[in-house]
Amino acid sequence: MNYSELAEAVKNGDNILAVSLAQDLLQSGATIEVIIENGLTDPLNELSSKCTTDDFSLFEIMMAGRAMMDVMELINKELLEENCISHKGKIILGTIKGDIHDLGKHIVNIIFTLSGFKVIDLGKDIEPKKFINAAQEHKTPFICISSLLTPTAIYAREIKDIAKKQNLNDIIVLAGGVGFEHASKEYLQVDYVAKNVFDGLEYILSIVEGKRDG
Repeated sequence: MNYSELAEAVKNGDNILAVSLAQDLLQSGATIEVIIENGLTDPLNELSSKCTTDDFSLFEIMMAGRAMMDVMELINKELLEENCISHKGKIILGTIKGDIHDLGKHIVNIIFTLSGFKVIDLGKDIEPKKFINAAQEHKTPFICISSLLTPTAIYAREIKDIAKKQNLNDIIVLAGGVGFEHASKEYLQVDYVAKNVFDGLEYILSIVEGKRDG
């Protein structure tokens, strides 16, 4: 089966070919678990390596992320129905109010999903209170906010304030994206500012696995 071709298409950012190959694999009887393991794990690891180097190509990463996102959209229904990934917990995800960019958020969604989390994606330009409402509705403490625009920090700062007013002291807010990368967690009033999606994933996993205090 064309697992290596799928992996190569994702790495090259060829979303049309990647989706076509993934569809062929599904139709030939390949399980989603095997497709993810053999076709998406290598591109995921390569994305991780590129994100941690100083000379990475943002365009290349975004194209590969889009290809992976399109493949995940194709198999998302089957993924949830078959429950082939053991869920480690739920994550509330969204682009904060004032920002309508969402490609980075989509990449976060894909990588967290592949890593075993159920992601509740609220979309873009999301009011701070909606993050808290979603966390309560889905009974999870984890909120991940994304932004490319620095001025949105004023809205990021509101989330923990809203949580405290409602005595939701277990809420954990993780911020990521270009708009937040130079801000401290104290300034943003969040629990962690991720350097990249994989740094954020490691932080959440460390809490889930009991390696770090929330």
